[in-house]
Amino acid sequence: MHNIGKTLLVTTTRYELRDTLRAQLARETFLAAREERCVVIIVDDSRHSSYADAFRQSGAIVFRQHQAGMAASRRQAFFHAHEFVLDYPRYDRVMWLEPEKRFLPKLAATIAAPIDGVRTLVSMACRSQRSWATWPDFQVASEQKANAVYAEATGWEGLDPMFGTVAFHVSLLPELMTFHARRFAPDIDGDYVQVLASLVLCAQRRQRPARVEVGVEYPPEQRQEEEGMLRDIMVSKRRFQCESLSKAFRALGQAFALPRIIPSMEERYRRPAA
Repeated sequence: MHNIGKTLLVTTTRYELRDTLRAQLARETFLAAREERCVVIIVDDSRHSSYADAFRQSGAIVFRQHQAGMAASRRQAFFHAHEFVLDYPRYDRVMWLEPEKRFLPKLAATIAAPIDGVRTLVSMACRSQRSWATWPDFQVASEQKANAVYAEATGWEGLDPMFGTVAFHVSLLPELMTFHARRFAPDIDGDYVQVLASLVLCAQRRQRPARVEVGVEYPPEQRQEEEGMLRDIMVSKRRFQCESLSKAFRALGQAFALPRIIPSMEERYRRPAA
């Protein structure tokens, strides 16, 4: 493992007054980050300023979203991360943080550890089998389906892009803060910037994301709500994510001819026969 510096956490938030549980989970995540002495940068687009105020009180650095849209908010988060690391060069990695997953700050250093700034610039957290068992049933089905499409489209087996937790070397921040997936595949949904950028930036460098398996638990109270009163809404949301990202994975895989141009990890480092 590379002896890393510090890992900066970035995310975006957008909550309505009815999103009481989700906002509380996010606050717990940011408090956990403070306990781990992790810096969190947030771009917030909540309608009520009380959320941003609560997140600041939890120790996060919060910016108001400037431009509408999910992709724009994520690019803005990476912009602020870039500004931050220029002032604090000890931070040599940046990790996308899913705001309602309170277990992630404790794992940030582990997830970012494979990144050495040369042969490995991107690292992806992947759920263990035991972790998958704690996720809502419909989300397991849709995300494992999309992960299978990703593996087929890229030739990169065993990764978990649908988890959404990706770490990058800070040298990639200028590209992350200007990343538009549609430059490479015009007809796709480019909202999930960190996932699609990790694919493109690795493909351009003939690398693949490092895989870091993590043992985590979906927040039980969130699972209860999503499998109960919110089930129909969440099933529809997960179905859309699966379809839109599967389409993007296929299109980007074709754009870069990934299964053909990037050898497997074993092939890259296999010693030649004597």
